Amino acid sequence: MTKLRINREANRRLDAEEHPPVILPAVKNLTNLLAEPDAPTPYLIDRLAPDGGRVMLSAQYKAGKTILVENLVRALVDGDLFLDRFTVPSPRRRVVIIDNELSENTLRRHRLFRGPLLVAVDVDVDEL
Repeated sequence: MTKLRINREANRRLDAEEHPPVILPAVKNLTNLLAEPDAPTPYLIDRLAPDGGRVMLSAQYKAGKTILVENLVRALVDGDLFLDRFTVPSPRRRVVIIDNELSENTLRRHRLFRGPLLVAVDVDVDEL
């Protein structure tokens, strides 16, 4: 009997540890929520990409995705305007590119990775 009680207590403690109680957020009515001011959103690229957010680029074949990414990387590392329109408030020293379309040979030959860009910044490329 004692062994069963010990096992039951051990299971109860393990369940409590693995499944802590869910703490629900405070309930706000819609009027109060809409009356609150928005917190300013820091942007990696003004009005396009929030800092800490994710951006996915997809388009049909030969639509210019690679050239757009090339312009994006250059704007991110140089601090230039992206597409001659959008500011990059905080240029980056490290950029990661994940490409599931171009082969390694094409990426290596592509002009994005030529010239002074690689001297100024670490660019990681991951081919999927």
